[in-house]
Amino acid sequence: MKPRCPTSFVWDVLCVLSVFILLCFPLAGMDWTGTVSMREKRTLAEWPDEASWRRVDPELGRQLEDWLNDRFGGRSTFVEWQGRLEYGVNRRVRNEDMFTGSDGWLFYKKAGSLQGFQRTDNFIKSTRLVIARNLIRRTKWLNAQGISLFILVVPAKNRVYGEYYPSGIRVNGDVGRAKHMVDIIREHPWTIPIVYALEPMLEEKEKDRALLYYQQDTHWTDAGAYVGYRTLMAFIQESMPDVVSLTDSDFQWEFIPERGGDLTRMARVDLIQSTPKVQYQELDPDHPLPFDTLTPPPGPVTHTLQPGRPLKALVFMDSFGEAMIPFLSSTFGEVEYIRRHDIHSFQEKITTFKPDLVIHEVAERLMPALCIDQPPLREIAHDAL
Repeated sequence: MKPRCPTSFVWDVLCVLSVFILLCFPLAGMDWTGTVSMREKRTLAEWPDEASWRRVDPELGRQLEDWLNDRFGGRSTFVEWQGRLEYGVNRRVRNEDMFTGSDGWLFYKKAGSLQGFQRTDNFIKSTRLVIARNLIRRTKWLNAQGISLFILVVPAKNRVYGEYYPSGIRVNGDVGRAKHMVDIIREHPWTIPIVYALEPMLEEKEKDRALLYYQQDTHWTDAGAYVGYRTLMAFIQESMPDVVSLTDSDFQWEFIPERGGDLTRMARVDLIQSTPKVQYQELDPDHPLPFDTLTPPPGPVTHTLQPGRPLKALVFMDSFGEAMIPFLSSTFGEVEYIRRHDIHSFQEKITTFKPDLVIHEVAERLMPALCIDQPPLREIAHDAL
């Protein structure tokens, strides 16, 4: 038998050690305690619970793999360079959260946004009936207390600027879910106060005065929110003609360059830069807002006072409602904003705050929130009227 070469043995040992080191490298920078990825804007996979270890769980292996994949050392760098490579080769980025369109426009992908653009997300009949029944009950419940209800549905960015969507994505119908649902509700024998701001947004877009949505964010600009405010106020004035709406001259405006946004962060690659050539008309941040803020806007509830203005308003909203705060708080004497859609959970708040009107702003992709009808609406006590 030919004796083994010492040099060959050394190389074998080095190869084994190299493989071992490479296998251990991901453990060197493990994130053992993290729960959220700020770069990806999502919750990381959780460690399997105790029950999974005690029983023969076929999902245990997958759960362990997901947990390790979300936490191995250098993962964030790997994710970033993967995005850089894709953007460098294809000049676009696409992941489970977003994708790039044309001319620097980025679009949200989740929460049914893509299906909404394709007109394939219309509510089935039973869901439409649930929403209509829920809104009728809510309207009657508020009206019994002398409170008016107004619902504003904010159109999705891809409804207004769909021409920048990637080519090849088919649209299968003429009417989207929001317009279809709002048209059905407004034709109901019982008047349900709901308005969809798409047509006013498209009309304003044709004037080409300012961009109404950010190129690299899911939300509307201050100019877009102002169109939404005007749409809402015209709707409110149909039944409350004494309410005075604001005009452009009530605020100072300035043009500012694109600053990136939530879609840029979702892209997970810093290569997508905003361009200073894109300008947005926004409220002048140096100009003091014409109301006193009692609670800062970042909190779950914002309460504002505007002396000399009539009426109290309670506003339920999502992130789109943030940009409407300066307009609504300059219109009504007292406004409280709640960043929630489950209005039924705030029955006691409504009866004690005693607003003159309740405004519910809901983004188009969040319209399923109109199905929420729990807890059940309580009987109105006589002394509460």
